[in-house]
Amino acid sequence: MKNTTTGLLPILLLPALFSCGAAGEPYLKHELKAQKIAPACNGKTGDSFSMVSNTIGERYQFSQCMTEGSEKSSTVERKGDTVIVSFDKSGKLALYDITLDINTYPNYNTLIIDGAEFKVLSGKN
Repeated sequence: MKNTTTGLLPILLLPALFSCGAAGEPYLKHELKAQKIAPACNGKTGDSFSMVSNTIGERYQFSQCMTEGSEKSSTVERKGDTVIVSFDKSGKLALYDITLDINTYPNYNTLIIDGAEFKVLSGKN
């Protein structure tokens, strides 16, 4: 009985090994949090920009001018190996601290935020 169980174990684990190596379908998941820091923008952006990368994805923190209350109308989309982030600027502008989490497969090499292009070295394989 022990030999049978030992012989079946590799066969039972085989599907799990193949599923780990499977590439899977492409996806883009993101979460954007915005905290208003000034009632007017006055063109003040780009003071700081940071990125933290881990196995789950990347977190970007930066300041951004955008229409007051428009966090939900911001867009994050993927085109090829580029992630494009656009902020609504159709109304009264305010300055926001932005935290943007991006989790995507396959990896992306370029991030464009309102026309500003950044090359990305992802922590994921």
